[in-house]
Amino acid sequence: MADSNHTPSRPSKRAGASSTPSRPGPPKRSSSRKVARAARARRSFRDRPKLGFPALIFAICVAGTLLVAYARGERSEAVANAEPPRPSDHWHAAYGIYVCDHFLVPFPQEPPGQDKTGIHTHGDGIIHIHPFGSGAAGFNARLGVWAETIGMKLGNDWFTGSDGVEYRNGYDCNGEPANVYVYRWASAFDPQQSAEVFTSGFPEIRLRTDRSAFTFAVVPESKVNDVPKPDSVPTLNSLSDVDPSQQGGSAPSIPTDLSIPGPSSDPTASSLPVDPPVPGDSPPVSPPDSPPAPDSPSASPSGETPAPAPDSPSASPSGETPAPAPAP
Repeated sequence: MADSNHTPSRPSKRAGASSTPSRPGPPKRSSSRKVARAARARRSFRDRPKLGFPALIFAICVAGTLLVAYARGERSEAVANAEPPRPSDHWHAAYGIYVCDHFLVPFPQEPPGQDKTGIHTHGDGIIHIHPFGSGAAGFNARLGVWAETIGMKLGNDWFTGSDGVEYRNGYDCNGEPANVYVYRWASAFDPQQSAEVFTSGFPEIRLRTDRSAFTFAVVPESKVNDVPKPDSVPTLNSLSDVDPSQQGGSAPSIPTDLSIPGPSSDPTASSLPVDPPVPGDSPPVSPPDSPPAPDSPSASPSGETPAPAPDSPSASPSGETPAPAPAP
């Protein structure tokens, strides 16, 4: 009876604990911190900007820019030195400032140390051109460089004279409106050469030849063709900084009141030597109705007058031939 009413007991948890695997417990706090730290490290590494590639591109750009600038500088210097005036040249050009009907006094010599280019003046009405470097040589040798050195204000189509007056188009020349020009003669001593006339771009006008001439002119339109060469042209033959044997003394001395254009307005035309006749030119022919006078016999090459030929007796006034004279 007792056995039939007996209820089987449940296996104890302790007995089953050895056969059933246990679930892992909650992670320790230290492990959680390590996992969180590793996650943050991965995230921070992923979010960190990658500077290597941009830095490389920047370095390439900088290096390329420097190489281009260097190449352009080398090319500019080579081009400047290839075209005269070169740094080894010593040129001169006469200049003058002509206002209405007279020349102003030249600009004074620039203060010591102000000349940084080698294009300057000595207060003698001469532009002295011996460039110190490529910055003022070749294509860079221009009026603007000289004007900046001496303190002359030179604009695109205006300038300030040595009297401090600013000359622009419309200036009053004795009641007549005047315009501003720059005249350039490639040779100051060629009376047959016409000038190049500039109405703008004054600072960019080049100093292209030695012993040239420039006139900064303020004249009415009626006198554009009467602008003279500078009155300092003769100074080119008596420069204080050049050996006299190198000053081209063979060039003719010319007055300073040269006008352009053409020899008809050139007062020096009569002072130039007359060209010899060209070989082969025909001499002038006498008119047919002008026979030579009977009392003008031709002279022999020795300078003596030849005796009349015996077989060419002269005709008598009556037209008859006289009888021969009796023999002695």
